Amino acid sequence: MKKITSILLALSMIMSICVFVPVTSSAEGWDGTVATSYAGGDGSAESPYLISDATELAYARENINNGTDGRAYFKLTASIDCNNQEWVPMGNSSNPFMGTFDGNGYEIKNLTITQQYDRTG
Repeated sequence: MKKITSILLALSMIMSICVFVPVTSSAEGWDGTVATSYAGGDGSAESPYLISDATELAYARENINNGTDGRAYFKLTASIDCNNQEWVPMGNSSNPFMGTFDGNGYEIKNLTITQQYDRTG
């Protein structure tokens, strides 16, 4: 009985010091890099999510298309060249994009969309 109690006590001590990290979505950019967050902001009108590169743009698309950030505010902090890569738009019939995207004087260029999509941004 002492052995079982010791094992249970050891397991509970180990579990109490473990740090659990929440799982977040990620998106791969055209160069193979992966974004797991935005460059800043909290998605509100006062503090929009900041997007500074293609990986963060893809991350925004994934979060919008999965229903997480469809009503959020976004703001570009740099121009983004999509290198004529095929792009799946932000939003879909299940999760339309209903947020705000501020280009902030920057541009997204060389973006290619060859398929038809509904309710996209």
